[in-house]
Amino acid sequence: MRKAIATFILIVAAASMVFASGSGESAGSSYPERTITLVCPARTGGDMDQISRLLAPALKDELGVQVVVQNMGENGGNAGVNHTIESDADGYTFIMFNGIYYTGIVGKKFDASIDNELSIVCTAAKADNQILVVDAKSDITTADKMAKKIQKNPNTVKFAATIGSPSQFHAVATEKAMNGKFKKVDVASGSDKLVALLSGEVDIVSSTHALVKDYVSQGTIAVVGSICSERSDLYPDTPTFKEQGYDLGPDFAATYMMLAKTGTPQEYVDTMANAVKNVMSNPEFLASIEKLGYTPSVRVGKEAEEWKKATFSNFTSMEEDIANDKW
Repeated sequence: MRKAIATFILIVAAASMVFASGSGESAGSSYPERTITLVCPARTGGDMDQISRLLAPALKDELGVQVVVQNMGENGGNAGVNHTIESDADGYTFIMFNGIYYTGIVGKKFDASIDNELSIVCTAAKADNQILVVDAKSDITTADKMAKKIQKNPNTVKFAATIGSPSQFHAVATEKAMNGKFKKVDVASGSDKLVALLSGEVDIVSSTHALVKDYVSQGTIAVVGSICSERSDLYPDTPTFKEQGYDLGPDFAATYMMLAKTGTPQEYVDTMANAVKNVMSNPEFLASIEKLGYTPSVRVGKEAEEWKKATFSNFTSMEEDIANDKW
């Protein structure tokens, strides 16, 4: 009798474990169940905003829930960073970044602790067509003309930049390569920089081809050169500054990555990463982003983490130059 009771207890216990295991899988597979917020730590109109808004509806199709872009560019993007860090690590808040993540930390725009508080989910796309542009009527439409002018007349050519952002790093790297000096003008977002250039408030803006291609085709804006290490396949006629004799150092191609609050369940992180991966393998989606100057650049898991660490070295190599950059 005792043996029978013991056997019965073991059977019930085993059944309970199977049921519990099944329930856990069911609960996990139900993610996501509600709207996901994709934070963009910048105002509307820039490249991070553009990529976020291209991804959001495509991710909705993959995940089956709304993905809403929330622009939080206040306080240099810290509003978006803080919002993400203060949110629950429940897989319903993610944040999109480009190189401003690294430049923000190196340039002391963001607290270095965010690198522990945020973890990479994946990379999604890249813009290997980062360029310096000027008014088409400008007298510095080539790299040599620009170099001669900032050498002969330092602190007169106005470069639109934001402290701690990639634009500051672009300006400093170009100054160093050309042995000259810009007058940097603090302009907040990518869209604001473009307005400042068109209005004559500044002379030079660093941008992606995607944001200025219409103005270039209209003959309003001229491209001086690419600040990336190699020519873009999408814009093969645009020479790099390096080809023109000015090695800027780091590769300033913009890669767009998604992060989540550290501690977010790995299953949810993997679900989002796989959704991005699927979107970036969709031929129709790829055709639409390539028209805007973006190409897929997907990394997930350990590959994404290793890429993130390696990318930091590009920007930390400029730490001293940025610290000594006086405006």
